[in-house]
Amino acid sequence: MAQSRQNTGTGASAEAARDQVERMMEQGRDIASSAIDQGTEQVRQASDMSRTATAAGAMSAMRSGSAVAEGMDQMAQAWSTYARDVMQRTTDASQAMMRCKNLTDVLGVQADLMRGHMEAFLGHSSKVAELTSRIAMQSFQSYAQPGKDKGSTG
Repeated sequence: MAQSRQNTGTGASAEAARDQVERMMEQGRDIASSAIDQGTEQVRQASDMSRTATAAGAMSAMRSGSAVAEGMDQMAQAWSTYARDVMQRTTDASQAMMRCKNLTDVLGVQADLMRGHMEAFLGHSSKVAELTSRIAMQSFQSYAQPGKDKGSTG
């Protein structure tokens, strides 16, 4: 009978060990499932953040490109104005030279023409430098403020 009691005690110990192993396995599955759920959520959040950052970068690049295109148009207009002014000044000087009676008058008209060209060049160059600076600032600002749309009210 002692043997039977010993077998019953061993059977109870084995069953208790099996129950403990099953509980540990279930806890392991729960922990693994929780870790997978957390990992999946983190990947989803990272994907959302990446998508948002990509969209913001694209909008910034678009605003920057728009600012550059607008600035380039203004620079083209400035140089066109300069060319028109130079042509007009040259035409006026040519007509004035035709009316000159001596070499001194011709040299005076030519000196005035060169002075006028130089002043116009410096004035337009200054305007173009200002436009270039403004284009650069607008371009950088569009990247520094990716959440703001051009013309938004809030």
